[in-house]
Amino acid sequence: MSRKSWTLVTLALVLGALYLYYFTDFSRHHPIQITVSSRPFAPNAGPGDILPLVFGLDKDRPLTELQISGPIVSNTVPPVLWHLHSKTGSAQVHGFLYGESLTGMESVGPNPPVPLQPNLTYHVEVKSGGDQGGIDFVPHPAVTE
Repeated sequence: MSRKSWTLVTLALVLGALYLYYFTDFSRHHPIQITVSSRPFAPNAGPGDILPLVFGLDKDRPLTELQISGPIVSNTVPPVLWHLHSKTGSAQVHGFLYGESLTGMESVGPNPPVPLQPNLTYHVEVKSGGDQGGIDFVPHPAVTE
């Protein structure tokens, strides 16, 4: 091949790479969508306890970090209440319960996790490789009769 041909092939490859980078989602990280729900069944709940919390993810993911902090008060850095970390990633999870041990992840902070208080705002942050997501949530008190 002539020098002109190699130049045209190289230019085509560079333009193709630029197109993939700027006009597709090929190289971008996507936010993890998290849902938080309470399960209204807590037969052994005492006064001041919360309903069990279930955190759902948008799809099955191997988590590399999970952190819950709070309560959120203005102008302060909230303390970390539950922190799990993994260098290689956990088993694929689609959701988890607060305080549940996840396969492949190690506890970084308090073990077991600090109990949450009802009607206060907390924050959950999850990471899976380069993707991450977070959401604020408020635990509801367990009503005992």
